Parts: sequence; C-alpha cells; structure tokens
Amino acid sequence: MEENTTSKKPYFIRAMFEWISDNGYTPHLLIDASFANINIPRKFVENKRITLNVSSSAIRNLIIDSDIISFDARFDGKSMSVQFPSEAVINIFARETGEGMAFPSESDLKKKGFNKKNIQKDKVSHLKLVE
Repeated sequence: MEENTTSKKPYFIRAMFEWISDNGYTPHLLIDASFANINIPRKFVENKRITLNVSSSAIRNLIIDSDIISFDARFDGKSMSVQFPSEAVINIFARETGEGMAFPSESDLKKKGFNKKNIQKDKVSHLKLVE
C-alpha cells in the first residue's frame, strides 16, 4: 500500500456494519481505549478495551468516516457524544453469532515494534510466470 492511499479499515467497518445489520444481528465494536483524545464512556473500559453496541436501537447519528467514527448514545441514563478514530477499532462483530472482522490493534502493533515506517516492502516478486 502506498503511503498516500487512504486506509481500507473504515470501508471494511462500514461493510461489516451493513452486513450485520441487514441480517438482523446486533453490531458491536471492540475499541482500543488507549488512544489519546477519544471520547468514550471511560467507566466501562476494561483492560484498555471497551465494547460498544452500535445498533440503530442503541445509538443515533452514526458516522463512520474515513478518519473518525462518531455517534450519540446513553450510558447510565446520560447522553454522550462518542468519538474515536477508526484505527482504534479492534473488531466489529454480531453479538448473536460472533461473526465479523478483526483488525490488529494499533497499540499492540506498536508494542511489538511494527509501524508503517519500519515495515520494509519486498521489492522482488515471489510470483513466477507459468506457461
């Protein structure tokens, strides 16, 4: 992937959200809560993670943008605007079946020493011409 291309992650999140909803399941997002400058209900964070029900019956004004995911919800009876980067999404899944799509946590990748700058691209193709 070229450095100036957009991330595929928000597209996959939107597609899985739509698939889960279209099949009558309840979409949930597992979020890495260790990101800075995110607005989530911290009271419900466990082990630097939070699971959020993002079904239409639980939230309002959902936006899954290329950079930010945001919506309005109620937690303990109090309204809250939730906002976090799509990079913070670890998993989107259907509560009823567990089906969905998992992504590596950005903070876990950084802990293991991976980031976009230190991953070297192999310049030699491993493909061979078959005649």
